[in-house]
Amino acid sequence: DISAYKGKYNIKTKVSAFQGRAKVTNTDYSLEGDTLQFDNTKGSGNADGNVVFVSFKDSLVVVSEKGQRFGDKGLTKIIGNTISQRVSKKDTLLIASDTLWVFEKPKNAQIDSSTIDKKITKNDSSKAKSQVLVEKQAKLKNLQKSEQVVVQTDTTSNKTPTSKDIEKIIADGKVEVYRTDFQSLSDSLVYNLKDSLIHFYTKPVIWNQENQLEADTIVITLKNNRLKLMELIQNSFVVQVDTIRNFNQIKGRKIDAIFDNQ
Repeated sequence: DISAYKGKYNIKTKVSAFQGRAKVTNTDYSLEGDTLQFDNTKGSGNADGNVVFVSFKDSLVVVSEKGQRFGDKGLTKIIGNTISQRVSKKDTLLIASDTLWVFEKPKNAQIDSSTIDKKITKNDSSKAKSQVLVEKQAKLKNLQKSEQVVVQTDTTSNKTPTSKDIEKIIADGKVEVYRTDFQSLSDSLVYNLKDSLIHFYTKPVIWNQENQLEADTIVITLKNNRLKLMELIQNSFVVQVDTIRNFNQIKGRKIDAIFDNQ
C-alpha cells in the first residue's frame, strides 16, 4: 500500500516516485518520508526527509533524515541523526546514532552483517552529548503523535517480546543508549536480538545506578529483557559511589558484573 500527495507510479514495473509525505506500508513494516522512491516488486526503495521506519512485529520505530530499504537483502539502513525506540513491557530501549542498520532474519539472499561489524570496531571514539539524545527523543515522540505510529507491544508476558523479523541492529557514530536500568555512550554497538547480547565498542562508558563502568569493549547480556551480565574487556575500570558518598574504584584487565534480578 503506497500513499502520497503527488508523484508517479508505473503500473507495469510497479516503480513509484512520490513527494509530499509519501508512505509505503505492508503487514510487516512501513517506510515514509517527504519524498519516496520505491520498487514494489523488489520491496526496495529510498525515503528522504523526516523519515519514519516502523517494524510492527518487533515494536521498533526509527526516525532519521534518510532511509534505504533493501527488500531482497532483508536490510534497512537509516542515515542521519537516527533515533530508534524498541518497546516492551519491561523497558523501552532508545538508541541514538549517526547511522543504523536493521537486519532481518534470513529469508532469501541476505547481506553479510559481519563486514559492517568489522568496520565499526575500527572507528575512533566520539562521545556525544546527552542533550542530543533528549532532542532526538522529543522528535521521535512528535513524529509518532503526528503520524499516529502504532507498534505492537508485549502486554501479556514478562519475557522479551519474540522478535519475528529482526535479527540484529547495528548503530554507528556517536551512539547513545537509554534504558531505565542503564545509559551509555560509545562509538558503535551491535545488538543481537536472537542471543539478547549488546556489544559496545571503542572505549564505551556505561552508567548503572551509582556505577560508572568503562573498558575498551563492553558486552551486556539480557535475560527476560533485564540486565543479567556485563563483561568489561581490556582496560576495565569501575567507579562506585557508596551510601556515604565515598568513591570506590576497581581496575583490571577484565571485570564481570553480575546482576541479581530475582
